[in-house]
Amino acid sequence: MGITLLYVSSKRIVEYALRLARTLNLSKLYIGAVIVASITALPELITSIAAAIYGSSSHMALGNIIGSNIYNIPMVIGFCGLLMKKLEIDGEALKRESLTLFSLSILLMCFLLIIHRLTPWVALIFLTIYLIYLYRLMKLADRNILLANGGYTHRCEIIKNLVATIASGVILVVSTYILVYGVLTVTDALDLNRFYAGMNILSLGCIIPEIAVSISAALRDEHNIAFGNIIGDNIVTITLVIGVVGLVAQPEVTVMDVIFTIPLMSFVAILPLIISRYGGSIRRIHGLAMIIFTVVLYILETILLA
Repeated sequence: MGITLLYVSSKRIVEYALRLARTLNLSKLYIGAVIVASITALPELITSIAAAIYGSSSHMALGNIIGSNIYNIPMVIGFCGLLMKKLEIDGEALKRESLTLFSLSILLMCFLLIIHRLTPWVALIFLTIYLIYLYRLMKLADRNILLANGGYTHRCEIIKNLVATIASGVILVVSTYILVYGVLTVTDALDLNRFYAGMNILSLGCIIPEIAVSISAALRDEHNIAFGNIIGDNIVTITLVIGVVGLVAQPEVTVMDVIFTIPLMSFVAILPLIISRYGGSIRRIHGLAMIIFTVVLYILETILLA
């Protein structure tokens, strides 16, 4: 039930946020890189906070963040690649965002290996990077390419879409609490490692919105939006969500937790770049390879961390 509500509410948030953006006359680049990515990262943010505070499991919260960033990209490439004959991507934009995500993953790994926890000052560093990332995207946005809204902005239309977005957000909060409660119940009953539960169970529920939005964009031939969404979402997760969880809970990690997960997260960050560089575009063979990669990865992480 929690995952179903999470999926429906996230889709609604994206729908109404896009309407709001059109009404306010924002550029498509800003919508895809900032609004859509930030909204689809909400499940990771809220479930991580809920796990840390409501479930008293900051370890699960950190596992959820890392798991989302590991599985998000290969699953989206896998499903989109299988559904579409060929996916073309803007190579320069992909290179820039993939390298940003890769650098952030390495930075997080260094901090965790040295101090073994997310301290408030580390959290503030990542929150600062998030603000810098938003500023950079705003500067990169082409202010001359705006979404048409008929030349006139109706105040009632803005209020209507804003209220709908907030209402969907309330449903999202409720659904995430249901999801966290369900995962905590299962982990306690099976005596599972909570870092594993966050990474391999909770995170899979949280990336449903990203998968749904990216597939929908790919089917409309908006390939750059599809991949901009998942990479932008991962950047938001590793900056904003890490920052908030670090301030709220300061989760601790072991060296083994870091070694078995974050190097994989770093590799996944540059996967689209590798495929695009050597394959020119993403095809069905790449999609199938990513699905197999995800299944094998899930099995390995279950063996190593459960």
